Amino acid sequence: MKKALIITLAIVLFSAVMVACNIDATLGIYSEVAQSTPSTDVVLREYLGYYDSKYFYLSDDGVYTLSSGTTTKIIASDDNQRVVGAFMESGTAKLYVLVESKDKDKMGETTLKYSTDAGKNFTDLTTGIMGMLSNGFCWNSSRIYYMQNSELHEFTTNICDKITILSSLSSDSETDDEYAFFSVNETTGDTTTNRYYVLKYGQNAPEKNLEGDSTYYCGFQYIGGEFYLLYKDTSKNLSYVYKLNGDKIEQYVKLNFNLKFSKTQNATFYDPGYGKLVVKCSTYFDEVTLGDSPSVESVKNKYASNICTADITNIKLRDAQVYVVGTVNSMMYSIDMGNPDNAPVQIK
Repeated sequence: MKKALIITLAIVLFSAVMVACNIDATLGIYSEVAQSTPSTDVVLREYLGYYDSKYFYLSDDGVYTLSSGTTTKIIASDDNQRVVGAFMESGTAKLYVLVESKDKDKMGETTLKYSTDAGKNFTDLTTGIMGMLSNGFCWNSSRIYYMQNSELHEFTTNICDKITILSSLSSDSETDDEYAFFSVNETTGDTTTNRYYVLKYGQNAPEKNLEGDSTYYCGFQYIGGEFYLLYKDTSKNLSYVYKLNGDKIEQYVKLNFNLKFSKTQNATFYDPGYGKLVVKCSTYFDEVTLGDSPSVESVKNKYASNICTADITNIKLRDAQVYVVGTVNSMMYSIDMGNPDNAPVQIK
């Protein structure tokens, strides 16, 4: 009897100890979760620029900087606001961020914010801007603008009651000139007309003003005075480079591989030293040799070796012949087109 009592007491004591240990472990887990820092494994939407040894980029939850392995969130998408777009003037500390309010009394209202110190402090510039590209072009329901020196400059487009942006694409050219391509619906009264605009940063009058249709182009480049567009034919699963010829957009060359995205493909660049239009397709890079008889060659090694299958958001010139590649998994790479045989280098 005594022996049985001792065994019972031992079992009860052991159970109590185990329960206490489990409680401590559980509280420890909850404590770690409560104190953990937010994950930086976010979707990178656009690489914005490089300043003061820092890389600036727009993600799905705000604007970040990356320097020497450290990421810093400048402005957040959170319960109060959503970051819609951002733009950084090349080589300067001037940063513009478009945010949309989530406040129940101001739901959907947007504010364009401006910083002269690389995002350390922001001031409100204006409200009512609906969208913004990473090279400073922005728009509302009636006009298209560009940002320069903390001021909003209006493009002289056709006078209409309402403008609806169908697609908007930026081009990083081989010069300091920045261009954007817009496919828009312009409505006056009961009449709606589709048009294409090619706009140059710092120049109020459109470079091109064409009648168009509702075709979605998914990439745009300015090269040597000519304008090229990327088009994905989803019905045939084929992709093309088109070219603006006078007042027409004409097919120029068929790509070897299909484009990755149908409406948001900005993963293209042209380096004058390399001399080819480079387009990121679904699994390879296609290089287009321009001219009267264009040709296409596919590349998966050299500068494309470890990023040819990555989901790339945009490619933007940093300096000289070094381009920064943004990928959706919040990783960035640099490729040196002065040495195209070299593999990409991950930016940390």
